[in-house]
Amino acid sequence: MAYLVELQPEGSPVSYVWASMDAFTDDAKKIGIPTVASGASFQQKVANLTVFTNARDVAPGTFAEGGNIEFWPSNYAAPNSAKVPGASDTALDFGDQPGDPRDGYGSMQVHNYGAKQTVFAINHWRDGGRADLGIGNNPGENRDWTFTGNAGSYGMKKLRVFVRPRK
Repeated sequence: MAYLVELQPEGSPVSYVWASMDAFTDDAKKIGIPTVASGASFQQKVANLTVFTNARDVAPGTFAEGGNIEFWPSNYAAPNSAKVPGASDTALDFGDQPGDPRDGYGSMQVHNYGAKQTVFAINHWRDGGRADLGIGNNPGENRDWTFTGNAGSYGMKKLRVFVRPRK
C-alpha cells in the first residue's frame, strides 16, 4: 500500500511525499483516515518503507526496517509507550501513547524512526482548516505536527491512498 500527500502553501510550489510499505492490514476500510467507525487503530512497525519526495528534509529511499505508523482516532500523549527506538518520552513524535477518548484528536502519521523523521502527518482532521498537516519533521516542539493547526495555510492539500491487488 502507499500514500501520496501533496501540500501547497499559498504562493509556493507543491511539496509531496510518497510513502509505500508492506500491507499492515487486509481490510481496505482501515487504510484511510482512521475513524472510530472504521475500527482503524495501528501503532506498529512497517516493513519495506519506500519514500520518494521533493521535501529537502525527508530522507528518500527504501528502508527494510525503521518505518512505523501511528494511525488512530483517539487522543494521544508523549510517553514512548511502544518503545520505538529513538522516540522521545516528552515530545510528540514517532512513539506516542494513544489514549482516551477513543473518538478524540486523531493521528495518521507515517514515520521513518530509523532516521528520526516524520514522513507525513495528518492530525485533528475533524477541525478542518485548523487540522495539523506536515511533511517531514515539524521544526517546533512536536516533530509530528501535533497542535500546529496549520491546515488553513495550504491552498491545496491532498491525500491519496493506493493499494495493489493480491497476486
